[in-house]
Amino acid sequence: MMRTTVLMIALGATRWADASAQQMPADAGRGDLYNPLGRTEPDAVPSEDELIAWTVQAPPKTTESVRKDKDVVATLTVTGEAELQKPADQMRIALGVVTEGDDAQAAMAENSKRMNEVIAALKGTGLTKEEYETGQFQIQPRYSRPPRREQAPEDWKPRIIGYQVTNRLNIKTKKLDKAGDLLKAASEAGANSVDSISFDLADRRTYRAEAIRKATVNAKSDASALAEAADQRLVRVISINLDHATAPPPPQPFMMERGMAAADMMETPPIQPGEITIHANVTLVYEIAPLQ
Repeated sequence: MMRTTVLMIALGATRWADASAQQMPADAGRGDLYNPLGRTEPDAVPSEDELIAWTVQAPPKTTESVRKDKDVVATLTVTGEAELQKPADQMRIALGVVTEGDDAQAAMAENSKRMNEVIAALKGTGLTKEEYETGQFQIQPRYSRPPRREQAPEDWKPRIIGYQVTNRLNIKTKKLDKAGDLLKAASEAGANSVDSISFDLADRRTYRAEAIRKATVNAKSDASALAEAADQRLVRVISINLDHATAPPPPQPFMMERGMAAADMMETPPIQPGEITIHANVTLVYEIAPLQ
């Protein structure tokens, strides 16, 4: 008991001294002893009872600290996720004709002839002019290859030995069942470059909105379950954040070398559109309060 009393007295004396230093009036003299316990004796030495009382007494809260406590809002943050699988309803094909010639005019004439035949063949499968457009038209010179270093003359310079003409066609259609027929018809008509085939959703926003709604419902459900388990109630939504609501079309490359003959594609290639995945993440921040 004695040790406890001495310890509390020591702690009280320390706090009393600290308070004296902090609360001493500005006009107090150096020799004055300020007494936070309210004693007015010249030698304000606190008694043991006063020190013990000062030790256990909590300092009063200021108006500012009370205001800060009231401004503190307890929050709950939840993130809802949704993933949808939707069948692709749109197809994109990039194909073209690449020709070479000794001069640009000859190479371009040959390219135009073959591309017109390709377009006619595509129309024959049921493709309309609204479903295709020119994606690229390019004429490039072909240069002579440099000789080996030990055989190259000092004045050697590359020279133009011909030209290459590239004409690419971009197809966008909803006729997914004709993917193989389109490729076969284009190849037989003279297309010698098939760059890629990809499948997509014609109306992304409709499915994107559906994914967002499902992600939001999942977030609200999680928030309700968590608040109930923690004996809290949901007061209001403070913020909503949407992240990664996407429906990317998965590319499906279908490369064909320029030297491939039409006979190499006698059979219609099997093309499977598959499904498109739509993701959405929604984050909700709630204000919460204890159950009453």
